[in-house]
Amino acid sequence: TQKIPFAISHICPVMTTYTKGDVFDIERECYGNWNIELERMGVRFMLCGHAHKVHIVQSDSMLNTLSHNYPVIIGSATFGEEDIWGAALIVNQNCIQVLFTDKNKEIKEKFVLTLDGVTNAV
Repeated sequence: TQKIPFAISHICPVMTTYTKGDVFDIERECYGNWNIELERMGVRFMLCGHAHKVHIVQSDSMLNTLSHNYPVIIGSATFGEEDIWGAALIVNQNCIQVLFTDKNKEIKEKFVLTLDGVTNAV
């Protein structure tokens, strides 16, 4: 069995905000150093929360505040007090299935990340 290196962080270091230059666009030097180390370690993907949305940030995304070579799964969202989503991951040698689910575990969105960086909605 091959190991797949990945990272988990509450705050997404490569996309700290949805609006570049705002009050939450912080710590770029510190997060840049983190990212250099993550790249050196060869992480294949990162799982984050904090942003209150669910989506996948690819290396070419306009949302990036720092460049990176791995996909970032933002996996927790709130849509009011009663509608909370999370991320379920199924990881194997060739791909990562990302399932965004609601509080009742119903799949709301599904993506497949291949280990070459391609994302496909399913």
